[in-house]
Amino acid sequence: MAKMRSIIQGGLPVFDGKMFDEWKIKMLVFFGFQDVAKIIQDSVGELSSKASEEEKKHFKQQQKFDSKAQFLLYQCVRSNIFNKICKATTTKEVWEILEKTYGDGDKHKKVKLQALQRRFKFLMMEKNETVAEYFDKV
Repeated sequence: MAKMRSIIQGGLPVFDGKMFDEWKIKMLVFFGFQDVAKIIQDSVGELSSKASEEEKKHFKQQQKFDSKAQFLLYQCVRSNIFNKICKATTTKEVWEILEKTYGDGDKHKKVKLQALQRRFKFLMMEKNETVAEYFDKV
C-alpha cells in the first residue's frame, strides 16, 4: 500500500454522495491502473464442480481481483455510503448499488432542465408585480 500511496499523490478520490459522475470517471481510471476494471463489468462468475486445475486457478485469481477492487471501493467512500454497500458480496454488486443510488446524473439533469424550461415558458408578469420583482423571478 505504501508503494501505491507514493504513486498516487493527493490520495484516493473519496465519494461523499455528491458529484458521482466525476468520482465514477476517476475510479474507472484508477481501477484500470490497478488492473481490476474488468472485474466490475464481468464479476467473478461461478466455478463448476468439474472445473480443471487451470479453471480453478483462473477463478482464484478472479476472486483476488474482486477482493482488491472491493477493498479499493470501500476505501473511496464515506462511512454513510459504506453502510449502503457493505452487504454486497461482489464488486459488481457494489458498483451497481452506487450507480442505482447516485448515478444517472444525465437523466436527472434532463428532467430538471425540462421542468425549468416549462416553468420559464409559462412565466408571466403578474398585475401587482413590479418590473424589478418580475426580473428577480426570471
